[in-house]
Amino acid sequence: MLATLRYHRPPQASREVRARVEARLHAFRGLVESATVGELLDALLGRATAARALIGSRPQLDHFGLLVPPGAEAEFRAAAAAAGFDRPSPSFPSRLVALELGMLAGSARIPTVVAKQTGTIDGHGAVAIEAFVPRADAVLARGWVERDVACHLAIDVAHAPDFERAVARFPALGLPMPPFVDGPRHVPAERATIAYFELGPGAPLPRLEVRLRDGTPA
Repeated sequence: MLATLRYHRPPQASREVRARVEARLHAFRGLVESATVGELLDALLGRATAARALIGSRPQLDHFGLLVPPGAEAEFRAAAAAAGFDRPSPSFPSRLVALELGMLAGSARIPTVVAKQTGTIDGHGAVAIEAFVPRADAVLARGWVERDVACHLAIDVAHAPDFERAVARFPALGLPMPPFVDGPRHVPAERATIAYFELGPGAPLPRLEVRLRDGTPA
C-alpha cells in the first residue's frame, strides 16, 4: 500500500522534479483518502503489532516527509499545490535531517531547508507535506533521493504517556532510533518533540516519526 510513495528512480531536470514529486504527492493523497490512520500504521509496522498498541487509540496523521534534490524548493511547492497541498508555511532550517545527511556524507552536517505545504484531506483534516532540500553535491544527493533517505510518515499522539511508551519500548520491538540521534528532540519550529524510528528492510517506508505537540495533555 505505502510502497506507491517511493521513488522508482530519482528525478533530475527541473520539470521532471516537479512532475515526479507531484505524482508522488497525488499518490499519497489518494492513499490517505482511502485509509484510516490505524490502517496506515498497520501497513507500516507489519509484524510489530505490539508497537501499534503502544501509540494509543487516537493518533492523528500529521505529515508525509521526503527528500528532494538540491535547489528544488520551488518545484516542490508547485507540485504540492497541484496535488491539493496549497497552504505554504515559511521554510526553516532542518536540525535532524541535516545531521543525518552529514553522517552519510562524512561531515558534521549538511545544511538543509524544510519546506512545508498543508492541505485538507477528508477523514484526516489538515495534513502537511514536508520536503527536505539539502545544499549538497547533486550527484551525492541523487543517491540519497534514490534510496528514500529521510522519507517518513509522521503521526501525532493524543497523550504524553503514548509518546513516552513509544520512546521507551519501540527499540526492543525492532524499531530502533536512527544512529544520528540519541533520543527525542524538541523542534521549536514545529512546536513539538519528535522521535524517529527505523522500520527496517522491506518496510513500505523507511521511517516513522512519532510526535508530541507542545501542550499535549498528560
